[in-house]
Amino acid sequence: MKVILSPHPEKTAGYKFDENYAEKNDFQIISLKSPNKLINLIQLFISLPFVPIMGVYGAITFIRVLSKLNVVKQSSEVCISRSLFPSVLLPGKTSVLYHNIELLYYFEEAKASKSFLKKAIFYHQFLVLKLFEFKGLGNSLVICLSMTESRLLNRKKRNAIFSKSTLFTRTVKDEQFLSEFDGDDICFFGAFNNVRNIEMAENLQKVYPNIRFFGRHGELLPSHLKVNYKGEIDDFSKFINSNVLVMIEAPKAGVQTKVVDWLENGGKVFIPNNLRRKMWGKLNER
Repeated sequence: MKVILSPHPEKTAGYKFDENYAEKNDFQIISLKSPNKLINLIQLFISLPFVPIMGVYGAITFIRVLSKLNVVKQSSEVCISRSLFPSVLLPGKTSVLYHNIELLYYFEEAKASKSFLKKAIFYHQFLVLKLFEFKGLGNSLVICLSMTESRLLNRKKRNAIFSKSTLFTRTVKDEQFLSEFDGDDICFFGAFNNVRNIEMAENLQKVYPNIRFFGRHGELLPSHLKVNYKGEIDDFSKFINSNVLVMIEAPKAGVQTKVVDWLENGGKVFIPNNLRRKMWGKLNER
């Protein structure tokens, strides 16, 4: 039996990538996050002694893997998605599925967060990962979902490969990438209770004043952005054919996930070529 341990809740983008990898590589996927809030709370308290050396998120994942150790021990191969600290517990051949370089992720979260407590937690996690992230990989194979990750890890002499087939579940066509807008409306979507999505919306509106915004928690947008807010997304198919998703240089605010969701639903995108190359290279070669 081969298993992949996913720290992501079901129905999230991260879980979708894990599920796709599991399906294509004959792994059984195990979600580390319990739907039971009491169990999650107990795991949080048990993880507290490990927080100084692992950070909050690393310690919680470590405890969650410990709770699945009996299943893991029976496995012939184990893949741990995104988190690194539990890899020392995993027997046999271990691989890692990287959705992003974690230390960079937490650094961006810290910079964008408005809450002092969250900022402190994210910076602590960033500093811990800066000390341990690449060391924790050991000889594990790392399957990356962007070229930026694989290149960075290879420069660090880590065994990393970029896997396009893990990223996409459907075929992406060349004509979905536009070099101009062809008169379609321009849009960006996200949950605006995430300050990084608001930052991205701010930056996009400076470049594209007529951009439309879709997604949850639109009431949290600043007043000058609310003017362009068009509501939540219940179904991509309702408006995906009349809107072009646009992105700017910085691969932040879940850019990669948004573009993947949009492309897989048949939408068209306009993103700078250098950003596209950082993420995936030439997609038609996959």
